[in-house]
Amino acid sequence: MKRALLIAVIFALILAAAFSCRGKSGEVADLPQPGPEQLADINRQLVIKESARIDAYIERRGMDVETSGSGLRWLIREEGSGRTPGLNDIVTLEYECFLLDGTLCYSSEDDGILEIRAGATDIPAGLDEGVRMLKEGAVAHFIMPSYLAYGLTGDRKRIPARAPLHYRVRVVSVKNIHSR
Repeated sequence: MKRALLIAVIFALILAAAFSCRGKSGEVADLPQPGPEQLADINRQLVIKESARIDAYIERRGMDVETSGSGLRWLIREEGSGRTPGLNDIVTLEYECFLLDGTLCYSSEDDGILEIRAGATDIPAGLDEGVRMLKEGAVAHFIMPSYLAYGLTGDRKRIPARAPLHYRVRVVSVKNIHSR
């Protein structure tokens, strides 16, 4: 009898807790939601903090980088002498992709040579932007904020959400899509 009463009391408490979170219409109670201006401000603060992390990373490594209007930082170690990729050209890269803590995420040695189409949307925007400023044979470093990399979700494999990345690349070849 005591056991049945205890089970009934626990069940009643669970039901009371479940329904106390609901409003008059039976929907989950409304919690205050940030408006568009508040969300924009939150995003600006995240970008500022991430930029400071990237700047500290670059400073620790003594890199003398340039910064594009989008926020991509780059350093060209070796100038190339071949073609500069144009829109839709096929660019073959040797590469390494690191998190800012030094974790190697991907590399051509482990994952194979990377072949990308310049201007494509299936690669990080920062990688596309950087590669399109290089010539065939060039070696460069790209440090990109998460919004130019894999953004709020990461790649759901090796790159976590909101992760700035450091790419080291060598442009192996640039081929015009029509000459393949």
